[in-house]
Amino acid sequence: MSILFILALCTFLLGLFSQFGHRLAARNSLAWWCISLFILTASINPEIYRPLTQKLGITLISNFVLAAMVMFLLIQLVELSAESTSQTRKFRDLISSMAADDFVRRKPNEAYGVETGTRVLVILPCFNEEESLPLSIDDVLSLRQTSKANIDFCYVNDGSTDRSIQILKQTYPQGYANHRVNIGVAGVLLTGFNIAATLNYDFVVQCDSDGQHPIQYIPELVQYAHLNDIDLLIGSRFSGSRAAEHNTSSTTLSRFFGIVLLRQILRIFGHRAAIFDPTSGFRVYSRNAQQLLRQHMPDEYPEPESIAILSLYGAKIEEYRVSMLPRQAGISTLNGLKSLRFMLKVVTALVGLRLRSFRL
Repeated sequence: MSILFILALCTFLLGLFSQFGHRLAARNSLAWWCISLFILTASINPEIYRPLTQKLGITLISNFVLAAMVMFLLIQLVELSAESTSQTRKFRDLISSMAADDFVRRKPNEAYGVETGTRVLVILPCFNEEESLPLSIDDVLSLRQTSKANIDFCYVNDGSTDRSIQILKQTYPQGYANHRVNIGVAGVLLTGFNIAATLNYDFVVQCDSDGQHPIQYIPELVQYAHLNDIDLLIGSRFSGSRAAEHNTSSTTLSRFFGIVLLRQILRIFGHRAAIFDPTSGFRVYSRNAQQLLRQHMPDEYPEPESIAILSLYGAKIEEYRVSMLPRQAGISTLNGLKSLRFMLKVVTALVGLRLRSFRL
């Protein structure tokens, strides 16, 4: 195979990977990595596969015809994947918009008025959290009674298959939005941003509903973000000291190593993205951050990618040391092979974003 063809192929694959997290869904990145590796090795040294083809009784046709067929099929797959990604995002946006509109309709009329002070909306993603919801709702009601801050809470039920939605309807009827199907954390966050835009909230706080994120920190986090004009403030397990970097008491060992890997990947986006705890879902978003992420919302789990996106647009990002708690009940949606798939998806999406950003 000629050097010219190999260079052309590498250029094509580079352009392909630059679209992950944009026109292509990074959730399928494992298949694309395997296909790309096969094509590259077959182009550079097709003899690698000769023992296999001999065992299968396959006689290789000319490299030119093989390359043409592979490229044709690859282009078709790219087009189909791009169309599928586009339709999936439109579906996510529709579900999110419907849930936000329903929440706004059920909100008391006084929520539409112009109020003094900083207005905060706390979004709590909920997927099959029937065991932890009662405790979480008790914490929310307690904070609302004791805090002087102007804070509203909204649980977003993301297509739960257990009794989560029934519990919310019974115990917190004016404080939930409902996705009839599961669309992921990115869709939940988008619902929160849509509600905030409609009801004129200054900050949106993202906080898990499983009890890991101590909600008593919320007024403190919002005040810090407000006083320091921060667009994205991340409640971090590790920020503040070197010793804290090795604290894995509130996370699994595999997730900790994943966090370390993501720290290194995010360095390619500059100093703004130098975050110790990039997977933390305990966050405060300013109006600017909300607007940017509504336009460029990542797929599925958006936490690491949102840091990169906001850093590219010059947003101010900081961390604030908090003490995370063990999950009160239930099982994390990221465990086992799912966590490996998540890491590969996020790394691929970040690399694609960095490649695209050179054109910004």
